[in-house]
Order: sequence, then C-alpha cells, then structure tokens
Amino acid sequence: MSIAPLLRFRRLLKSCIATRDLAGGRTLHSLYLKSFIPPETYIHNHFVLLYSRCRHLNHARQMFDDIPHPNVFSYNALLAAYAHESQTHLAIDLFARIPDPDLVSYNTILSAYAAGGRTSDALTLFARMRCLGSDMDGFTLSSVVSSLAHTGAEQLHATAITTGLYVYVSVSNSLICCYSRTGLLTEAEHVFDEIPAEFRDEISWNCMIVAYGQHRQGQKALSFFQDMVRRGFTIDMYTLASVLTAFTTVKNLPGGEQFHSFLIKSAFEKNSHVGSGLIDLYSKCGSILDAKKVFDGGQQLHSLAIKLEFPTDLVSVNNALIAMYSKCGNLKEADKLFSDEGWRHFNSMKADHGMEPGEEHYSCMINLLARAGEFSQAEKMIDTMPFDPGTVGWAALLGACRTHGNLELGTRAAGKMLELDPSNASAYVMMANMHASSGNWEEMAKSRRLMRDRGVRKKNPGCSWIEMGRRVHVFVADDVSHPRIREIHAFLEEMMEKMKREGYVVDARWWTARDDVGEGEVRLRHHSEKLAVAFGLMETTSGVGAPPILVMKNLRICGDCHNAIKFMSKIAVREITRSLF
Repeated sequence: MSIAPLLRFRRLLKSCIATRDLAGGRTLHSLYLKSFIPPETYIHNHFVLLYSRCRHLNHARQMFDDIPHPNVFSYNALLAAYAHESQTHLAIDLFARIPDPDLVSYNTILSAYAAGGRTSDALTLFARMRCLGSDMDGFTLSSVVSSLAHTGAEQLHATAITTGLYVYVSVSNSLICCYSRTGLLTEAEHVFDEIPAEFRDEISWNCMIVAYGQHRQGQKALSFFQDMVRRGFTIDMYTLASVLTAFTTVKNLPGGEQFHSFLIKSAFEKNSHVGSGLIDLYSKCGSILDAKKVFDGGQQLHSLAIKLEFPTDLVSVNNALIAMYSKCGNLKEADKLFSDEGWRHFNSMKADHGMEPGEEHYSCMINLLARAGEFSQAEKMIDTMPFDPGTVGWAALLGACRTHGNLELGTRAAGKMLELDPSNASAYVMMANMHASSGNWEEMAKSRRLMRDRGVRKKNPGCSWIEMGRRVHVFVADDVSHPRIREIHAFLEEMMEKMKREGYVVDARWWTARDDVGEGEVRLRHHSEKLAVAFGLMETTSGVGAPPILVMKNLRICGDCHNAIKFMSKIAVREITRSLF
C-alpha cells in the first residue's frame, strides 16, 4: 500500500475511534489483515483504542498481544480501558509489565486506585513516584486526594502547596471533596476561597453545595447555589441533584416544593437523577404520594425514551424508589404496593436494564420484606445474596423483627450485627427491647449488662421535633423541659380517653421496664413522638382542609406510637406524617 492510501486508512481509523463506529472499525480491521501492510505498532495501537472505546476489551487485548513491539502508548491505551471499566486487577497486572511507565501510566493507575477505594495502594504508588523523582501534575495529586477516605487530606494539602500543584483547580476541587467527607467544612471552604474567582469551575461550586448538603447545613448549600447562579455558571443535573440533597438533609419540604416548581419551569424535572432526588426528598419528608407522582411521571418518560431508543439511566431512580417503598413499609395500605412494586423494580434492574444489584439494593429489599412481615423471603434473600448484608442490612432486619416480635430471627440479626460492629449500641438496645416486649426481663437485663460491660453507650437518644412558626420544638421521652409541657401532658391525657373510646388499646409489648399497668401507660403516653404530635395539634386548627402535621424523629417509631397516631389523626381529622431523619 502506497503512502497516500495508508494515510487515508489511518484517517478513516481515527474517525471510527472518534465516533465509536465499531462496524466501520471492524471493516478496516478486516481490510488491514487481508492487506500486505507489515505489522505496524502505530496502527495496532489505534485498533486497541477502537475496541477499548467501544468497550470490547477482549478484542482490545488481542490486538495488544499481537503488537510485535508495544510502546508505552500501547500499554496506556489498554490500561485506560481497564481503568475505565473498573477492571482494576487487570490494570494492575498490565501496569507492572510496562518497562518504563510515563506520567500518563501513573495517572491512569492512580485514578483506578481512587475509583476502587484502594487508598493504601494509591498512597504507596505516589510515595514511589516521589522517591523516583517522577514527573507529577495536577491530575496525579487530585487522583491521590480523591482516594482518601477519612484521613491524610492535610498532608496532601501541604504537598500540593510545596510542589506548586496547588494551582491546578482539579487539585483544589479534590481537596474540597476530601475535607467535606471528613466533616472539615471550614477547611473545605478555605480551599474554595483560595481558588481565584476566575478559575473556579462548576465542579468547585458543586463540591461546596454537596459538602454542606450532606452535612445537614442546607442553608449554606442553598446560599452557594444562589451565588453560583448569580455568577452565571452553567447549572447541570449534578448541581440540581446536589441542591435537592441539601433540602432533603434538612427536611425542608416547603423549600423543596418551591425548588420543584423551578425545575418544572426549567424543564429539568424529568431527568432521572433529578427525579430520583425529588423522590428521595418527598419520601424522606413523609410525602409519599408526591414521591409516587414524581416516579409515575418519570416512568412515562422512560417508556417513551425506550420506544424512541434514547439511552436511559434508571439506577438512581430505582435506588430512590426501592428506598421509598422500604421507608413506607409500615403503612398498612401500602403493603401490597411495596411488596409487588419493590420486587418488580429490583428484578428489572438486571432483567430489563442489565444492572447488577449492589449491596445497597439488597439491603433496601431486606428492609422492605422484613417490614412487611415477609421474613421467610427476607431470610432467603440473605442466604442467597452474593455478599454479607453488612450492618445496614442486619440492622434493617433487626428493626423489623422488633416491630413484628420475631424474637428468633431478631436474635440472629443482633448477633450478626455485634460480630461486625461490637460497639453498635442500637443492636444491644433493640435486643433488650425485644426481650422486654416478650416479658423476658432476665434476658433484657443481660443485654443491658453486656452493653454496659463492653463500655458501649447510646450515642443519640431518641427525640422528635416539629416546626411551628419557623421555630423547631424538640421533645424526648418523659420530657419536662418544654415550657408548655404541662399543657401537652393534659392534652394527651384527654386525647387518650377519646382514643380508648374509639378502640385504642395500649400495646404493652413496647414497655421497656417491668412497670405496673398504670405506670407503663404513662411511660408510653410520654414518648417523644406523641408529645410532638400533641403539641402540633394544640398549636394548629383541626378539621377538614387543615395543613398536615409533619413530625421528624431520629430513630424508628415504636409500634404503640404508630398505632396511637393513627387514632389521633382520626379524632382530630388531621393528616399526620412522621419521617425518619
């Protein structure tokens, strides 16, 4: 083949790579094999790129193995493909074979370590680079910083300053994210402020919005969002999802509803990531019907997109929806809905969309099934799932066992939780409460004693709160600190009499001490959620058309309070919603 046809061949091959034209690339590959062109590293490298970009790693590897004299570009092309497809073990093996890795090689393997959470490997390789005097750039350091989980940000921050790599915005953005993961928000904002205003990008602003949103400082997150808009930055789906996270973490339903209006006007509502954020917002704020409406609208859009062969991404929507059904698992009218719908969406992830369920999805399903009382299916899922449920899955199962009084399975779940995390106070407390519910006071005392002997303390005592007139009122069990607590107690006592006439019976299973009937009833009556609901009813007008009462709680509601609130809702003719914070 003469020079001119060879140049045209190379241009066509580059075009196929740029457009990910697999069919055209295969045609060129066939032509290349049939021609008399001698094997050429340059062309082989580009075929490696072609198959890598088209996600055909086996073909890419075959082309690489056929290269008579691979150069560093050959290795880097395949290395990047392995890293991009999360084939970290293959990337590590290939990196070890590179005779003289360059900066691109190091950066690629560092990014693979960061994506895989392999902090130790990333730090070891970075230290090796420094000892060898290898070149480094902003991508090098930002990859190492991104790999950090909990510690080390300060040291790498100092390294960035001493090496001059601090001037790269990518390094500053990584430091902001790293500091925010460990709760060092002041340091994160300091790094943000140090970036010259003209060099801040959308990622810089998004990092700050996410940082404050995830740490329940929603107002700060919203302030950054407003400043970002005023400065003319492009608002993308990631930004909007981050703002929704901010509203969700502070349970700001009115603000979230206003932002939803903005999304509708801006035509962003139907994006899958934004939609999942809205579902998460409404479900965590107790507005399950609104969450379902958002999902139903998204379903219609996805059906249309599939018919038109548009790409769809349902991972985040499935996550939010399964979590939503799980959270409303204690609603009687939703039992069949979340059992059928939860299974359908869980199964559709793999069957219809080719997505392998992860640990989070299995934990949500275990929670869903257990709360619905379907313990045999929950146990079957635990025994057959490809990995251990972890503390989250076992905690979900234990909480449901407490609700349904399944002492045998609850004991197993508590044992597994304590194997994984002996300092987890909730396992001891729930196990003790289960024994108390069954009247087994000796076993309850043993659980309490074991907790005390191991030096485990309950980190967050149960509390409930309600917002009235832009002021938050917080209650704990047997609360006497609220200035109107006597009025609240009197209101509850009167309400209890009305409830008993309607058929309410105190559930003695939720007593946590060996009390007599009268004392046990008073203890249950003064649970924090009952106090908060009573205060909400006292402070607002009851009757048809009155706004709903939303009570937040940091721990799961007890069975007696759940039943009592249903009676209170009926008597006061009010919609009462409580949400786990």
